[in-house]
Amino acid sequence: MHKLKYKQLLHLTNGKHHDGKGLYISILSQGRGKWSYRYLIDNKSREMGLGTFPEISIVDARQKAEDYRRLVINKIDPIEDKRKQEVIRKQQNKKFSHIANLYITAKMKEEWRNPKSEQQWRNTITNYAVPYLDKKPLIDINTDDLHELLLPIWSSKTETARRLQQRLFRIFGFAKIKKWYVKDNAALWNGGLQEVMPDPYKIHKVKSFASLKHNANSKNYSRWLSGYLIQNIFGLLTNQMTPLS
Repeated sequence: MHKLKYKQLLHLTNGKHHDGKGLYISILSQGRGKWSYRYLIDNKSREMGLGTFPEISIVDARQKAEDYRRLVINKIDPIEDKRKQEVIRKQQNKKFSHIANLYITAKMKEEWRNPKSEQQWRNTITNYAVPYLDKKPLIDINTDDLHELLLPIWSSKTETARRLQQRLFRIFGFAKIKKWYVKDNAALWNGGLQEVMPDPYKIHKVKSFASLKHNANSKNYSRWLSGYLIQNIFGLLTNQMTPLS
């Protein structure tokens, strides 16, 4: 049961007053005070601030206290949990390039045997992903951003784009495990980018005019050479060789 009512808060004397279930208000001056929640965890008594009154209403203060009480029931220290959430929020507001660097340094660097692998990863990420994805915090990046990033090079530089997509998938997976990214993996292929982009293994490569001309000349030369060889094999048999022109 709660003990205090809103009108009482406006006339309480200075000092600390208990509302119930661990919720307290410390009156500093008439009509103004600070909310706090007291609890016991691991045989230790702790107290955390919930904000000031009247900015935080009695209803909101009670709700906050109840949320923290549920954490205590589940053996979670609300103060430590709040600190952890603040760290996560700070990381979520980091740029993609920061998280990508953490992933390469913390995870991949120890796995690579070829020193060129790290440089290849960094070059791909720096040249293609960072200029586009660093325009917003990591937490705000979504599949649409990845689609717009990859589409311009998906057909013209298919192998590079495919590798970039795979590397981005691993970086976002790393961020999700760390709880720095809470959405579905933005670079997911199956059930994600696959639905809006062509299969990289089925993309038809259009040959340039110069390439077609070269191929045509090669075919003509092959036909001429075949004819020349056949003719001169016959010439050897008849002792009539045709000079090579």
